[in-house]
Parts: sequence; C-alpha cells; structure tokens
Amino acid sequence: ERRSMKAEARFMRAFYHFQLLRLYGPIPIVEHSRSASEISMTQARNTLEECVAWINNEIDEACENGMPTERNESLELGLPTVGAARAIQSRMALMVASPLFNGNTVYKSWTNKDGTVLMPQTYDKELWKKAADAAKVVIDMPEYELHRAPEGATFDEIVDNFREITTTWGSDKNKEMIWGYPNTVQWYARCALPARWYGWNGRYSLAIGMVNDFFMADGSVSRPLEEWFANKQFSTEAGNGTIANTFWMFVDREPRFYASIHFPNQRLSYAYPNETDSYQDEDGYGIVDFWYTGLSGNGNTPGDKNTSGFSVRKNIPLDYCSSKQNSKDTWQLYVPFPVIRLGEVYLNYAEAMNEYYGEAEQDEVLYYLNQIRTRAGLPPYKGKYTQDEMREMIRHERKVELAWECNRYFDVKRWFIAHGPEGAFNHDEYGLDMSRGESATDPAFFTLTKVANKRFDIQHYFLPIKSSEVMLNTQLVQAPFY
Repeated sequence: ERRSMKAEARFMRAFYHFQLLRLYGPIPIVEHSRSASEISMTQARNTLEECVAWINNEIDEACENGMPTERNESLELGLPTVGAARAIQSRMALMVASPLFNGNTVYKSWTNKDGTVLMPQTYDKELWKKAADAAKVVIDMPEYELHRAPEGATFDEIVDNFREITTTWGSDKNKEMIWGYPNTVQWYARCALPARWYGWNGRYSLAIGMVNDFFMADGSVSRPLEEWFANKQFSTEAGNGTIANTFWMFVDREPRFYASIHFPNQRLSYAYPNETDSYQDEDGYGIVDFWYTGLSGNGNTPGDKNTSGFSVRKNIPLDYCSSKQNSKDTWQLYVPFPVIRLGEVYLNYAEAMNEYYGEAEQDEVLYYLNQIRTRAGLPPYKGKYTQDEMREMIRHERKVELAWECNRYFDVKRWFIAHGPEGAFNHDEYGLDMSRGESATDPAFFTLTKVANKRFDIQHYFLPIKSSEVMLNTQLVQAPFY
C-alpha cells in the first residue's frame, strides 16, 4: 500500500509539471520539497527537452513501481492508474511534436541568463513517431474500449450514448473513461441549464461559430454561417433531435450536436418524474426559449444572462432532474469530468500517424478516425486524401468530439494557429440577438450579433510569470514578448 501511494505521488508530481509545461513552456523542475532555508533559492528554467525527459522518466518509474492498473470503483474514484499515466504521456508526446514546440524559430531568442536556448530550434520528425507509439500503447490496453450504442441503435440512443461517455463511471458501464475527475455536477448543471429550469440562466454561453462546426447528419461539413442567416428558414415538422418551427441551422445535425448543445426551440426533459410543473408539457418536456420574451430569455432572467442563445448540454447526466417551480434540482456527486478518455487517444494516434507517414499509412489513420465518426452515428470517410486534407479532417474531428473537455485551447496553441489575422482565437465571437425575439420563429432574434471581442497575439502562447517572482528569482527569465 505504501509502495502504491508513493507511485501515485510520483506520478501526480510529474503530471503537475506537465500541466505547467502546457501553460508556461519550459519550467524549472522541482524534484523535492523545499526547506525554509531553500524557499528563496534561485533556479533557472530547464530546457523543453529536459522537462519532457524528466516527466516521462518519472511516469515510467511510477508505472513500474507500484502504480495500480485498476481501482476499486466504489472507493477509489478519480485516482490514477497505469492507463491514466500512459495516456498523459500520449498527450504530452503529441504536444511536443506539434509546431509550437517542435523547431519553432520564433523562440530562438528565449534563453536562460547563461545563454541556454530553452526551445528546440531544429524540427524533429521522429517526435511524431514517438507520439504515435505512445498513443498505441494505450490503445492496445485491454482495459479500455470506445463506448458505443448497441448495434441498430436509434438516433436518440446514439445521442444518449455520447452523453454517457462523459457522465458515467465503471468498467461495466463505460470503458472509455481512462481517468475522470469526481465532480459535483449541481453547480455546472445550474449554469448550463436555460432559466426555464431551476438554474442560472444558461450563463455558460457558446459561440455560434463553434456550434456551427458540428457536422450535418450525413457527415458533411456545415454550410457557412452567412448562408444560414441570409435566408432564414424554419422546420415545418419534427425530425431527429428537433421539433417543428426550429431554425434550419439546427435541423438534420449529427447526434453529437444534440448531445452537446442547448439551442433555441429544443425540446428537453429535465423534469422530476411524475411531478406536475407548469414549465413542462404533459410529457414532462420543456422548450429552450432563449428569445427575449421567453422564460429563459433575457427579458425574464435577472442577474447573469446567456449572451449568445446557446448553452452547454454536454457533461450533464442523463438522469439529471430540475424543477424551477419547486426550486430544486438533483444533487449528484462524483460525476466524472474526463481528464482523458480513449476517444482522445484515438485522435492522438491518427494525428501523429498522419504527420509522420503521410499518405503511406492513410488506411491506418482512417481506421482510427472513422472509429470516432461511426461511433458518433456518422458515415466513415472513404477515398484518398492528401496529408494536408487529412490534417484538417483530424483537427475538425477533435474540435467536435472533444468539445468542452478542456482540449481545444491547448490544441489550437500547439498547432501554432491561434494568432495572426486569420488566427483561430483572434476574431470576434457571434451569437443571436438576445435583446429581441418573441417566439421560436421571430426573425429578429435570429440575427447574427457580436457577443465578444477576442484577441490572441504572439505573446499569449505562454503565460507570463508575475514580475515580482522574476525579481525574486533572478535566474528565472520571463516568457517571450512580455
């Protein structure tokens, strides 16, 4: 037991170093607790290569010297395993192979006081091979498999299956979750739910550009936003995931769209069973009415408000219940928020294989990319693609599959595409006009409206350190461009 706890602590120390590495770039490695006399000691940043080698070695040592391969699912929720440790190695290997870290000459002048260059200045293609190998180690572990709906599942069952991936524990229920964080879902759900239910006004607002990145039901890429709004149309009958009078942008979307997003005129059941509630119909359903005069609209919701007309549905358990009329909701403890799951590792592998082998191993890349798509109820990709085309396909799939699991920010950064005139994070965000609208088909509500100014410049790839800390630790150099 003592051996196992030591291995866990060793892994967690390495994991926290990795978390800092993602945010700050090369960091000082701290291998032991400091005494009072050592608190103010100076220490320079280690190079990126040194940081990665040390973290990998610590994880290897933990895995080989006591880290459990499985956990007691009733007593040890959230504690890491060998699989979790290897999955984090996969994530780190992919990160350091990516353009931000791999031979990026923008950082050629980022040096310690002694002149040591902190970021590698020569591109190393072999890092992609290491990333592919690290992912395959996890893929080949028998403990994990993709969480799938039964053969012949209905559209609604596929939607529910995707919701289960990030909300259920247990090897008998969900073998995709490699490492989850036990989360009390009440606060999250209250902030995500529209105000029609017992919540805080759907304050977790979503940008419409991200909403539109989900695929159509046939697997095709959605049309541009301007086309949806140039000719405003509404459905005349119910469809998969929608009811009549729904804005056409939300109709005929893939299952992950309906599992992940609250959108206007969506019919949902979060009601307590067998309970009369004036906010629900006779079947216990209510409508997401974000337009201005709706119960969830800004004309009827005090305090924090939804700003875009969309809020998060992903990560809310299937059996979550809420009642605004009775001012209560489900208190659910220990719902897993995914730290890392097998779906991400499949995409890690596909990306690394594409970058290393290009078209030579395209069948292998497509196999793992299509496993993610077919599980989501989409047709597989077929045919031949260039390496560049495949790269964009994989990146698009990551954006949708891993939405709101704390991956997108780090993906865009490691790809080095966040900044510049066309930067992925360097543009304004849009939503619907929350100041107008009296019904589900009011054209005034369905008007593209700027909801946030976003700016991402070259200095934002790595977080700065407080100037007081840099002054105290005279060996610690500041982040670039600050």
